[in-house]
Amino acid sequence: MDTVASSYRRYLDGEEAAFDRIIKEYFDNLVFFINGYVNDYAAAEDLAVDAFSDLIVHKSRYNFKTSLKTYLFMLGRSRALDHIKHRRCVEFVELSETDETADDRLQLEEMVLADERKRMIHSAIAQLPEDMR
Repeated sequence: MDTVASSYRRYLDGEEAAFDRIIKEYFDNLVFFINGYVNDYAAAEDLAVDAFSDLIVHKSRYNFKTSLKTYLFMLGRSRALDHIKHRRCVEFVELSETDETADDRLQLEEMVLADERKRMIHSAIAQLPEDMR
């Protein structure tokens, strides 16, 4: 058994500091590995943190039959592929296009406010005596 896997076993036995050794040993390599899939360093860091959190949350999933590095990188790859699938579903909009969208939203808001003012004026006029209308 490799020494990092023994660190994970110590972590499972209650030694919190043992997990720091695992992170120190594999974090940078895992980020670079994930970045090869997603081509976004910030997203790769987030996905690597997610992979490490899987080790913490789902302690019983790792069975010590494979190396911890292999298992961790498999988690990272899975997270990266999920991220790529999700990114394909999300439509990215150019920043220049968002200004037009904001202008459209403001125009719509102004129209709604104008309609509301008209309704309030007509309601107020309807409440006036007949000779004052």
